[in-house]
Amino acid sequence: MNYELTTYVTHSRQVNQTDEQIKSALLATGWSEADVIAALAPLNPLIPPTPPPPPRESMWVGFLYANYANIITTLAFALLTIFNIWINNTFSPATTQTSFTLPISSDNFMVNTAMSAISPMIGSALLTTKKVLLYGSLATIIVFYPLFLLFSAALKKQLKTKPYIRHFRSRKIPLYILLGLAFFAILFHIIVVIVLALTGVVTTTTFGSLFITMLVWGLIMGYLLNEVLEK
Repeated sequence: MNYELTTYVTHSRQVNQTDEQIKSALLATGWSEADVIAALAPLNPLIPPTPPPPPRESMWVGFLYANYANIITTLAFALLTIFNIWINNTFSPATTQTSFTLPISSDNFMVNTAMSAISPMIGSALLTTKKVLLYGSLATIIVFYPLFLLFSAALKKQLKTKPYIRHFRSRKIPLYILLGLAFFAILFHIIVVIVLALTGVVTTTTFGSLFITMLVWGLIMGYLLNEVLEK
C-alpha cells in the first residue's frame, strides 16, 4: 500500500474531510481508483454499530395498562351482574315478585302482624335492589365500553410504533394480574357449584350462573393470552 496515500488520507480525515471528498481529490490528481479505494478501506473498517441503550420504562405506559385492566375488570363485573339477573329472572321468576314471606311463625298476634307488615317491604326492597344493580350495570357498560375501545386502539397503535413496550414490566404486570383474576374467578365459581352439589341445593340457576362466569372470564382470559403471548 502506498505510504504517501495513507498519510494523505489520515491527515485529511483529521481535518474532518469525508471519504468522498478525499477520493475525489486523489482521483483529480491522477491516482488510480483502485489505489485510492485500497488506501481508504483499511482506515475505515466495518465496525458494527454500537447498539442503542435499552429504552427506559415509562410511568405513562404503566398508567395506561393499569387503567386498561381496571376497565376490563369493571366491564366483566357489569356483564356478570346483568346476565345473572337475567338468569335469576328466567329460571326463578318467583323472586321477581314484590311479595315476600319471612320464614318465621309465631302464635303471638303482635309478631304475626309485624311480620305481615315487614314482608312486603322486604320484597319491595329486594326488587328495588335488583333494579338498581341492573341499571347501574347498564350505565357502567355505556360509560366503560367506549373507554375500552379507545384504550384498545391507542395501545395497539403504541405497540406498532414502539414494539419494545411489549417487554415492559409496567405493561405485563397489570395484564398478568387480570389474567390470574379471571382464572381464579372461574375456579372459585366451580368450587362453589361443587359445594352446592354436595349439599343438594343445586338448581338450574346455579349452572346458568356458572356458565356465564366461565363465558365472560373465559373470553377475557383468551383475549389476555393473545396479548401476552403475541410475538
